[in-house]
Amino acid sequence: MKKLFNTPGRRLVTTLAFSLIGYYYIHKIFLGGIGPNINWVIFDCALLLVVFLFSVSFFSQFTLPLRTVEDRLKAFQRVLASASGSHGPAIFIKNGKKIARRGEAQRKGPGVVILDTASGAMLTKGTEFTRPVGPGVEFTSRKEYIHETLNLFEQTATLGPKEKDRDPFIPILPEESHEEYEERQYQRIMTSGFTRDGVEVVPDIHVSFRLKSKPGKFNTQFGYDPESVRRAITSEGIYVDVPFEASRRKLVWHEIPIYLAVDLWREYLGKFTFDQLFSFVREEDDTLTGEVKTGMEIILANFRRDNPTTLTCFPVCFCNNNGVSIKL
Repeated sequence: MKKLFNTPGRRLVTTLAFSLIGYYYIHKIFLGGIGPNINWVIFDCALLLVVFLFSVSFFSQFTLPLRTVEDRLKAFQRVLASASGSHGPAIFIKNGKKIARRGEAQRKGPGVVILDTASGAMLTKGTEFTRPVGPGVEFTSRKEYIHETLNLFEQTATLGPKEKDRDPFIPILPEESHEEYEERQYQRIMTSGFTRDGVEVVPDIHVSFRLKSKPGKFNTQFGYDPESVRRAITSEGIYVDVPFEASRRKLVWHEIPIYLAVDLWREYLGKFTFDQLFSFVREEDDTLTGEVKTGMEIILANFRRDNPTTLTCFPVCFCNNNGVSIKL
């Protein structure tokens, strides 16, 4: 019996079948059968269909925050499809994360996506990107799915050894496991750079960033720019040193800013000697503003000039100068 009601389509068909059987026996027992009352039967069926369609049309307007007549018609169509079990995915995206029932994302019919004010997504059909979507209600067509989601608020990424970590330049310690030592060296390699006179400097790099948009655009708190969403998702890369079959091979968009910051850090660092990093540079050497600054101040100023949508800082730096490890 449970199998008759375990899906919306079966529930509809089962309910309709029991109703028709009951209707038939009422006519047979109390009204002399279907034949003598065929006109009333046709009228009852037509009335039932009109009442059903009107009820679905009316109540579907309140299932979603809709504004246009076109959206109301799409909502009506999807509620009808849901009643028959032929609907597509109905997914809610909150803070860039999909929330859906198990198996919902694999449905093939026309569906709906609801995004909160901090979310965006890219839709795909087959192997082709179709369109970016942002905060609000978006209706998907048949076989159109969510390829990737993202959040629109400011994010922070870090890379490199932290202040609480051991000095990355010292040899392996007796109480340190081989795996811990390898992790320490990995953190060192990720942000390691060299000054013009060959001194290795390893910073802990912090980058705060967000997608380019104007706050309040599309009546949202964080702003939304469809082109920024499209570029972020379609420009994702891969880790070339990771095996093809590995599950963690894709370089997602929010990981890119920290690696770009590391590349810029190495480029800027190579323009200064170790002593210039912490001593004032002559005004003619500072091409940014003409002010007298230390080398580290110039590097940070260049970061913020070249990347206006990000904020970069170096809470701690480790240096290896002539074999002597220094924490700055």
